[in-house]
Amino acid sequence: MKQREFFVDLPVDRIRGLKVILDVDGTITPDRQGSITPEAVAKIEEIKKAGHRVFISSNGSPKHAEAFAQRAGVETIIGKKPFSAAFNKYLSTGELVTVIGDKGITDGLLARRLGADFIHVRRLTSAQDSVMAQISYGIDFFVSQSLPFVLLARPWQWIKNLLIFAPIFFAGNILSTPALGRTALAFCIFSFAASAVYIINDLFDRETDMLHPKKSRRPLAAKDLSPRAALLFASLIIGLDLYLVTWIPWLGVPIFLYIIFNLIYSRWLKHVAIIDVTMIAAFYILRIIAGGIAAGVPLSPWITLCTFFGALFIVIGKRRAEMDQKSRRAVLEKYSCQALDFMLAISASIAIISYGIWSSVGHASIYLVYSTIFVVIALLRLLNRIYISPQSAESPDMLVFKDYWILGSFISWALFVFFIFYLSL
Repeated sequence: MKQREFFVDLPVDRIRGLKVILDVDGTITPDRQGSITPEAVAKIEEIKKAGHRVFISSNGSPKHAEAFAQRAGVETIIGKKPFSAAFNKYLSTGELVTVIGDKGITDGLLARRLGADFIHVRRLTSAQDSVMAQISYGIDFFVSQSLPFVLLARPWQWIKNLLIFAPIFFAGNILSTPALGRTALAFCIFSFAASAVYIINDLFDRETDMLHPKKSRRPLAAKDLSPRAALLFASLIIGLDLYLVTWIPWLGVPIFLYIIFNLIYSRWLKHVAIIDVTMIAAFYILRIIAGGIAAGVPLSPWITLCTFFGALFIVIGKRRAEMDQKSRRAVLEKYSCQALDFMLAISASIAIISYGIWSSVGHASIYLVYSTIFVVIALLRLLNRIYISPQSAESPDMLVFKDYWILGSFISWALFVFFIFYLSL
């Protein structure tokens, strides 16, 4: 971990945001103290002279924060961190924001919600700190020390591995406890392998990530973790994964291929147009295969094709959304907007056709084919978001939860298919 300094010792050139949200308690004054030191006022003046607009924010008394803001000659934001709507106006400005504070839980999470830089300073203490304050800071210290490892592992990306449950669901065995238990274990194994791959990729890319406006906040690029600590963490995850694979030995093959191909992709193939998106789509096929092995069920070639081209559509859509960004991956220089538009249309069409064929021949029910309607709505809605809101489409896996129509289509599809498969419509 990098050594943190007190706020008054903070070099102003570390502040990148035009707007600065500055915490009070523990940052510019000890917890619940009634005065601000001349050194803190001088540091705020230095930040203002460097061209930054400073806002004071506190989860304590609003009057307390307003008094400090008046003394320092800055503005106040009244609202509880990290989720108060009072901070929402900073989401739409398009300007870079920096949050300065001593608490990783409140100040750090606020920065992540705003897409801002976070400068974690050392906490100011005093003999008057209450027992509850000391306990809360102890919890915050533990979370702050753990958070870089959590961010490095990216557990929110594990949502992609829910695809592992598709084979057991389509086989009508999801209510079978033994098969469901093996599939859940396969989900954990694949998720740990994915986290290990993310860490290794970040180790390879940390120099270039430092130059990216968003990726520069990743733990390695931001120097919140050392490469040695990250490598040790990855080794521990891989060791745990190897142990879990012994419970389902045949799962070792897709896991091994996933890790090896990911490393090859990260080092070389991500720079090759067309091959880059094809490789990522192929990783989704490995998830389907892993789910089939764990559940002991055969895979339909049509649902496999649908998975591949559906994933290809999402990946190409992400590339298309990134074309409008100033900071984008180097391989996009080898694409054109027109080519990506054509690829989007092809991949979406084949995904829908593959699903339509499977829904016609994959089950005895004559009603399953009508579930294609929900698939079409979701894909078209996602396609529309790619063009009208490229920034949101850069993370299509999270867009499912942000666009209620896409989420509604997915839930409606799941309920409709569950009713057919398990209630014998």
